[in-house]
Amino acid sequence: GSGPALPVAGGSSSALLADAADAPARSPKAQAIAEAERQQIFDRLYNSAREQRIRRRTHQELGKLHDEVRMAVDCPFDPRVHKQSGLVSAGLARRGGRGY
Repeated sequence: GSGPALPVAGGSSSALLADAADAPARSPKAQAIAEAERQQIFDRLYNSAREQRIRRRTHQELGKLHDEVRMAVDCPFDPRVHKQSGLVSAGLARRGGRGY
């Protein structure tokens, strides 16, 4: 949605200082409206940042899932665990327990 325009970073700081200087001269109603606008801007920025974090995290997770699927398709290796037989143990004993 399009909301009120936000001041651009690097914009006129004198305009921001003038707004701050006018704050005590404003009526309580005008101050309440200004506070409500500031709160809306903050809420919009906060929600936007939160949504961006969620999108980034989701993108990372989808990337991981894609890599897992690709590896499952591209790499037909199926690990099997074999119990050590007595022959292998005897061979290790003959080499002094070295497994290389």
